[in-house]
Amino acid sequence: MSTQLELTLSHDGYSWITDGLKNKLCGKDLHRLEDNIINAINSDPRFTNNESIDVTLLFDMNNFPRWLHQYQSHYFNYTFTVNKRKMD
Repeated sequence: MSTQLELTLSHDGYSWITDGLKNKLCGKDLHRLEDNIINAINSDPRFTNNESIDVTLLFDMNNFPRWLHQYQSHYFNYTFTVNKRKMD
């Protein structure tokens, strides 16, 4: 079974941040943020064991003044897949 999970991605000048799971998650780089998302999914009972979760991170353009939206190509949205491991 595959599940779609959509999270908002933002940056506070120091860390990448997302919310939408139980807590706000952050990481100094996107790899660390992804690790935190994977750990949160693996410990969340809402997701079943051995489930495939497609996580889409959508950059929150509301963090920018309107005049900066013309430069939005510098920011991105992307998807990665988490295979929830079976808990013993």
